[in-house]
Amino acid sequence: MADFIKAYLDYTEQQESPPIFHSWVAITMISAAMKRRTWLERGFKSLRLYPNTYIMIVGPPGRQKKSTAIKLGMDLLYEADPTVQIFQERMTPEGVMLAMNRVNANIATQSLNMESSLLMVASELTTMFGADQSQAGRMVSFMTRWYDCPDIFPYLTAAHGKLEFFNLYPSFLGATPETMLNIIPTDAQGGLLSRMIFIHSIDRKRIPRPKAGAGYSNLVDQLKQIATMKGAFIESPQAQSYFDDWYMTIPDEVDARAATFMERLPDHALKLACILAASRDTMQIDVRLMDAAISTMINVIPGIKHVLAHVGATDFAKLTLRVLAQVKDYGPLAKVQVYTANSFTASVEEIDQALSDLVERKLIKETYLGSVASYILI
Repeated sequence: MADFIKAYLDYTEQQESPPIFHSWVAITMISAAMKRRTWLERGFKSLRLYPNTYIMIVGPPGRQKKSTAIKLGMDLLYEADPTVQIFQERMTPEGVMLAMNRVNANIATQSLNMESSLLMVASELTTMFGADQSQAGRMVSFMTRWYDCPDIFPYLTAAHGKLEFFNLYPSFLGATPETMLNIIPTDAQGGLLSRMIFIHSIDRKRIPRPKAGAGYSNLVDQLKQIATMKGAFIESPQAQSYFDDWYMTIPDEVDARAATFMERLPDHALKLACILAASRDTMQIDVRLMDAAISTMINVIPGIKHVLAHVGATDFAKLTLRVLAQVKDYGPLAKVQVYTANSFTASVEEIDQALSDLVERKLIKETYLGSVASYILI
C-alpha cells in the first residue's frame, strides 16, 4: 500500500494550508483510526505505549486556514470509519466522558467493557479552555491523566455515583493563533504541555481557487485498512539500536518550559514511528522509519520551544518574543517598521525597551541601512 501521509499531502497540495499542518492532521487521522488496538511494548505492561497523540497547530490568524486543514482531515476520517468518536463541541471533562461513555456502554454496571476511544477536536482554543478557569483546570488535569491510556479510569459523579471507564484512548487535534495561547491554564505547563506536540508555522500559500488532488477514494480505502490493524508494532534490532544510540545523546534542556517536553521526546518519537509504519500498512518498524520519526520530531522542536515560550509569559516577555520573531522572519527591519507592526499592542517606549532587551541579550543587533536604524538576527 502506498504511504498514506504522502498521498494525503498530494491530495491537499492545491489548498492554502501549509504542508506541515496537513502532515500532522494525517498523523492524527491514522492515530485515531487505530483506536486502542495497536501498541508498542516497553518492557512492562504498565509502560505499554499506545500511538495516541495530542497535536496543536499554531500560526497567524486567518492566513493559513488552520481550521480548514482540520476539517478536510476529519471529513475523510469520518467517511473512512464512522465508528470513530469525534467530539467537536465545547468541551468539559464531563461532556468528554459522556461522549466516551457512548462507546459500548454497559448500563447495568455503569461502565465501559470495551475501549473508550475519542478524538477531541478544537479548531478554536476557547473550545477547550474557555473563560471558566476552574473548568479549564479540570480539563487540563483529566487530559493529562488520560494521555497514557489507562486500563481503568474511575470517576465519581454527584449524579451517577462511581463510573468506570475501561481502556482509554484519547487523541486531540487543535488549532490556535499565538495570541490565544495565554488562555491555556498555567497548571498545564508541567503536565499537559509536555504531552502535546505544537506544530508552528508562519508559511502561507496563495491559491485563489483551491482544488482537490486525485485519489480521494484511495485515501478512504487506505484509512479503512489502517483501522483494521491490530497487535504490537515490532522494532527491528537495527531500529532499536538506532533509537538507543539517539536516546543517549538527547541533551538536557535548560529552559524550564521546554524541559518537560524534552523528557517526553523519546516517547513522542516512538509513537510517531508506529504511526509512520501504519501509514505504510506495516507493523514492522525498521531503521528507516525510526530515523524518519526521530528526524521529524527534531525538526519541530524549535517551533515547540517558540510556542511554549508564549505560555504563561508576561506582557513584556510576549512583546520581546513577538519582536524577535518579526526580526527573524522579515529582517532587516527598520525601527519604524517594528513600531508599525506592534502599534496595536505596545507603546513606542515599550517597543524601544523590548529592542534594547533583545540587543542586550545578543539575540538581535542594531545596524544601519543608510541612515535608517534597523535590526537583524545575530
